[in-house]
This record gives sequence, structure tokens and C-alpha cells, in this order.
Amino acid sequence: MTVVDFHERVRQLLSERDWNTYKLAKVMGVSQTTIDSLLKRDTFPKFETILAICNALDIKVGDFFGFDTTVNFSIMLTPDDVKLIELKHSLSKSQLLRLMGYLEALKTEGIHDI
Repeated sequence: MTVVDFHERVRQLLSERDWNTYKLAKVMGVSQTTIDSLLKRDTFPKFETILAICNALDIKVGDFFGFDTTVNFSIMLTPDDVKLIELKHSLSKSQLLRLMGYLEALKTEGIHDI
């Protein structure tokens, strides 16, 4: 999901509920300016922000991203998982590709350690 996809998904969910950014902000307990700014930024929000939006809209994170919703992701995510997701979204494409290659190498390396 790109930043543009994220913005579109939030707007879609608001439209489905006949909500505006003011209503979302009020339910989340933040200012409307915060939500409007979030939907104009070129950076992906932190996982906690996405979780807060999902909580306000009364949906699961999996529903937001279109995942199989039979799995409750909010229970399965550890603080380390959240940290990894946040770090991942702060990387450039080339850094992310290098990280993925490194993680794949670690995974393969682990097989040989057995």
C-alpha cells in the first residue's frame, strides 16, 4: 500500500460511513487539522496512527488493508513487530530492498545452523 492508497482508503471508509474528517478527528480525540494534515502528507503514518484510525472506524487492521480478517492482527503484533513496521516505512525503496535481502539471507543462514 502506497501513501496515496492509504489516503484513498481512509477517504473511502469515511465515505462509506458518511463521515468527514471532523467526525473522524472527534472520535479519535485529535484535531481536524491533524487528520487533514495526515491526508496531505507524503509519508506513511506510524502503525499506531493506523490502529487509532481503525479503532475509531470500528474495523480491524486487516480490514483496512484488505487482509484475511479471520486473523486478529492487533493481538498478534508484539512491540518489536510494531517497531519493525515503523522502521520499514521510514526506509527508501533501495534501503528496503537491501533489508529484505538481508532478512532472506538470515532466514537461509538459520536453516544451515540446525
